[in-house]
Amino acid sequence: MFRFELVPLKECPEVALAFRNANRPLQRTHEYFSWRYLARPCAEAPVVAWAWHGESPAGAVTIAPHDFAIYGQMVRLGILGDVSIAPQHRGSGLGVSLLEFVAKSMMGIGMHCIVLPNAAAQKALRKARWEAVCKVDRYVRPILPVGSERAGVRISLARRALSRVVSAGLRTIDAAAAVVARDAVLAAEDGDQNELASLWRRTELANTCLSVRTPEYIRWRYLDHPLQRYDFLALRSAGELLGYAIVHLEGPTLVVDDYLLSGREFGTTFCLKLIDWARSRSLFDIQMRTSNTLHWGLPWRWLGFIPRNDAIEVMGSPGLASAIHLKDHRDWFLTAGDKDV
Repeated sequence: MFRFELVPLKECPEVALAFRNANRPLQRTHEYFSWRYLARPCAEAPVVAWAWHGESPAGAVTIAPHDFAIYGQMVRLGILGDVSIAPQHRGSGLGVSLLEFVAKSMMGIGMHCIVLPNAAAQKALRKARWEAVCKVDRYVRPILPVGSERAGVRISLARRALSRVVSAGLRTIDAAAAVVARDAVLAAEDGDQNELASLWRRTELANTCLSVRTPEYIRWRYLDHPLQRYDFLALRSAGELLGYAIVHLEGPTLVVDDYLLSGREFGTTFCLKLIDWARSRSLFDIQMRTSNTLHWGLPWRWLGFIPRNDAIEVMGSPGLASAIHLKDHRDWFLTAGDKDV
């Protein structure tokens, strides 16, 4: 009933974008689509997995090859995006068949795939025998003291209640821990390319699996994003770059999209300076999604970060874990910035 094929995106960008926009509620521009797929700094070009019903497209998935560091070795994985099924073919099982084709065809060219899906896509992925990779958890750290309010921002009663419960304890924690980070500075910068390259080379990679964070990838993903403005916060001590956080504001909330530290010994300092940065701007809380806090030595609970129950389940194509010789699912380090952009 359906015919499947894998086509280089550069051969069908306008058709792929038109089909995607016709079958998804959120519309994308040509500028955004080109940035997301064609401008990605990977030597391997993106492809589209098409499902055809006769001469008409019935479904499509765009796969963007992306470089990962797996236990210190560079490995290329395909990241899925824009899974689209025409309305008349939904409920026919086409989505499952298309995902099966994606896994098989990409393995045929020597590449496994990974995706941070929304809840709606997880069911089809499981039916197509994609495997759970890890979970990206969300942590919330209240900041704003009770009775305070950022100018022009109304704080909900629920948030005020939460603040009353934890604020006294957090003040005690912050006062006791601040001495640990007294010699470090976290400040907004442009992100020097040479320093970013040096930081990546110094980062401890032997025991973790993560997407590469070279200057080229950082600039593409965050600094050149066509829709979202991000701030680059550099963590320094005695002038040396120890790590960074890439953040944006959502009202009175500081959202941490990505972070990297050259070693786990800087985890506590990083957290404390992030809290100070948010407090100095009278923000209400910090929110961060991450899959691995232990690798970077981040003392979440000790410093008042509260885990929430809305984790994102990361999925990989069948056989991914064995192909990369995964030792433990906790070795994955993924953040909100790794999710579909």
